[in-house]
Amino acid sequence: MQSATLKMSLDELEKTSEKKVFKAVGNILVSVTTDDAKKELADQKETVDLRIKTLQKQEDATIQKLNKLKSDIEGQGQSDETQKPASKSKK
Repeated sequence: MQSATLKMSLDELEKTSEKKVFKAVGNILVSVTTDDAKKELADQKETVDLRIKTLQKQEDATIQKLNKLKSDIEGQGQSDETQKPASKSKK
């Protein structure tokens, strides 16, 4: 979502013919050149995209570990059932 918002902002900056734009810094607006704003937004987008990629890799690794543990547990449960001796019925 943040990446999409940054892309939209970059697209709008590409369309404008203005030399200066305003950016929010805390509670105030500051005038900056369009080129500086483009550079800053491009850097922010690159950082966000890198974070997304890193989180996706971590998620994939976690899912892979979870699936391995799940199969190990299921395999252990099946081997426990086959090793149980037949129970004797009480009279």
